Amino acid sequence: MRKIAVYAIAVSILFLGGCTSQVQQKEQSALSAAKSVEEKVFVRISPEDFAQKSASGEYTVIDVRTPQEYAQARITDNALNIDINGDDFARRMVALPKDKKYLVYCRSGNRSAKAVAFMKKHGFNHVEELIGGINAWQAAGYAVTSDN
Repeated sequence: MRKIAVYAIAVSILFLGGCTSQVQQKEQSALSAAKSVEEKVFVRISPEDFAQKSASGEYTVIDVRTPQEYAQARITDNALNIDINGDDFARRMVALPKDKKYLVYCRSGNRSAKAVAFMKKHGFNHVEELIGGINAWQAAGYAVTSDN
């Protein structure tokens, strides 16, 4: 009888240890998921912040205006011009790496807000939008470049 009691205690300890391990694994999974959500960044930034971040080399700049607008005036020659109203917008955007950092702008902020919403929906992790677009950029005294 004593052997059965010892055996029952040993099995209980093993079983509870296994349950604890499963609980710890689930907690770790939940923590990892929470961290990945915390790491996602979707914010609107000032022209000053946009200037600093675009100069850092850490970000890819995306201009979502038309090719004609892009040719007339743009913040940087390194910007990708992906027209939000173009037929290839969705295809080009989803082809971009989701884990990179992006700065997005348009003329006044309307189209870039739509582009950021699209990027968020499609799994991008870090997207920052210029408040007021290139209009605010120029009003803050920053230079633009053009094809002319």
